[in-house]
Amino acid sequence: MWQNTTQVEWEWDLPIYEEFFRTVRAVNASLPRQRKLRVILADPPIDWSIVRSQAALASVAITREDYAVRAIRRDVLAQGRQALVIFGAGHLLRHPASSTQPSNGLVERLEQEDGVTVFTAIPEVRRDLTALDSTASSWPIPSLILLRGTSLGTAHWTTPDGRATPALQDQADAILFLGPPSMMTSARLSPALCADSVYMTMRSSRLAVLPPPPGAPMSPADLLRSSCGR
Repeated sequence: MWQNTTQVEWEWDLPIYEEFFRTVRAVNASLPRQRKLRVILADPPIDWSIVRSQAALASVAITREDYAVRAIRRDVLAQGRQALVIFGAGHLLRHPASSTQPSNGLVERLEQEDGVTVFTAIPEVRRDLTALDSTASSWPIPSLILLRGTSLGTAHWTTPDGRATPALQDQADAILFLGPPSMMTSARLSPALCADSVYMTMRSSRLAVLPPPPGAPMSPADLLRSSCGR
């Protein structure tokens, strides 16, 4: 299920995603029925047997935000329940990085309903937070750092073209601190997947639907093979 989504990249096949589902299954095995965790898939269904072009992919992918909001409203809010929503950080920001205007994204749409509050925690693993808050060097790992009314919350990132982003506290409620960038490591595909010809053919064919970024040294399919040491 984590391979068959609207996203063509192989990052979703990294071990952590499969481990997530296996961990939920293992935890549920020891819980009574009323306490079992339920995983709701919030990416729109896609039939890759008929997707052969970028336009066909885009026609489904463009519905991602709407589909996720409907799924959360139907399967969580309408049932009087709460949920841990796991999405890419870009879907959870209240303001785009280059604008002070609301994003009309996932969080804003959900909070349009009376009584609905979303608490957003954004992981930050690429930037050195000590540049914005000198106390970051003493934070425990991991830490959940609240932003509202703090020096970090009123700080801004700078975009590559030199513009200041909205204040961090206007984009999210907290930052999940996992350590400085120097401590971060990168996951790799499992050797079993790299050696699986059926998997490699499937993923390469889907990568071919999208053109490589301008100036990229190799195609996405070639990059996949390179990451597998081929």
